[in-house]
Amino acid sequence: MELARTNEERAKGLAGHRPLQDDEGMLFEFDKGTAGAFWMKGMTFPIDIIWITDNKISYIVENTPIPKPGQGDVDLPVYNPPKPADWVLEINSGLVKKNKIKLDDPVKIQL
Repeated sequence: MELARTNEERAKGLAGHRPLQDDEGMLFEFDKGTAGAFWMKGMTFPIDIIWITDNKISYIVENTPIPKPGQGDVDLPVYNPPKPADWVLEINSGLVKKNKIKLDDPVKIQL
């Protein structure tokens, strides 16, 4: 698991990253209740995005597509949770469904 803790690491995220294996992901650490919107700028593979609040899954976006060729930044969708979260986990597209991950599932983060 890769960890994004700094503003620079969070801004870059998985942009330009090699495709993930199914047992890999990137965990974004935020100050409590500050994780918000994500987008797919610079991404080369689709992902599932999971927001975590108070040790529970609070929001999920599945199968976020990569940008289309020539698609400008202003045209990229922004994925925004209904409320800020503490953590965000990015994993390969389809793993939420494959692993039956759902809202309110408990999460234990050990660093």
